[in-house]
Amino acid sequence: MKVRELMDTNFLKLYKDYSVKEAIQLMYKKKRFSAPVLDDEDKLVGLVLSVDLAVVEDRSIPISEVM
Repeated sequence: MKVRELMDTNFLKLYKDYSVKEAIQLMYKKKRFSAPVLDDEDKLVGLVLSVDLAVVEDRSIPISEVM
């Protein structure tokens, strides 16, 4: 079995300035429970989990404040 047969090419990336609400909506739409978070130069700055976002009361804040 080859890696390409197992890997998922339908991944989701989020940007650090996305709001919590936007991130939740995108993750729900793509059926993802985690996603890499990128900066403006597409460099990895973190990882966010759906459980991290679920407990945030103010969903207008950027996800960079939740990571």
